[in-house]
Amino acid sequence: MEEVFRHVEPCVINVRPGKNTAIQTEIIEKLSGEHEFVNLDVKDLTNCEMERNTIIGQEFIKIVKADKNIPANLIVRMLNRIIYSGQVSINKFILSNFPEQIDQVTEFERNCSKIAAIIYPTGSGQTVEITNKELSLFNIESLFQKEFRLKTMSEWSFQIFNEKLGNKIEYGIL
Repeated sequence: MEEVFRHVEPCVINVRPGKNTAIQTEIIEKLSGEHEFVNLDVKDLTNCEMERNTIIGQEFIKIVKADKNIPANLIVRMLNRIIYSGQVSINKFILSNFPEQIDQVTEFERNCSKIAAIIYPTGSGQTVEITNKELSLFNIESLFQKEFRLKTMSEWSFQIFNEKLGNKIEYGIL
């Protein structure tokens, strides 16, 4: 059975900051507190790696000292180690503070796991307001909306979350 679990991707969602950070915080707290999702706050994790002086943490320190941004492939390498730690019971994750750019999404989905959905907390109503009208700029929200993976929530409800995420089985074993 362990062999099967290694080939089944975990459920990874990204809760974007959106217009209503109170709803964002509530969604993260409820999912992690009541529904066994593990919140992976990338800023906290990178700081922790640097403080512990791990191999990846040492690479982070070198990059930060050179006054550069930490590349997505290093962050994904760190997340990959956490997500696929071998603990079968831990298979639901929330990504916080990552990804922020399309290339980060691509790197994460290519080398770690598919992001099941992006939850975008809205002020009121169920629309996502794209404030930048520059058509040449392509943001994460528009990418996920195009692929029907952008989910909006104006209030927290696990029932609505389940409906939007579709908590459905994408595989079966006979």
